[in-house]
Amino acid sequence: INWGFEKLERLEGNVGYIDLRGFMPATESGPTVIAAMNFLSNVDALIVDLRKNGGGDPATVALLTTYLFSD
Repeated sequence: INWGFEKLERLEGNVGYIDLRGFMPATESGPTVIAAMNFLSNVDALIVDLRKNGGGDPATVALLTTYLFSD
């Protein structure tokens, strides 16, 4: 299930899109989270689609938010 990442793409207008279906354990999904966020690091806007997300590991949420918020 690709650690919860169903779809990852750049849309027209340099908008990133992530369809994230779950927050799998950070200890295992970390490299995939990092690769996904690095792929989208130069977009002007980001859509994180959580409509079909079933929840999961808070540590993975914390890892994702390090890419979205400064200290």
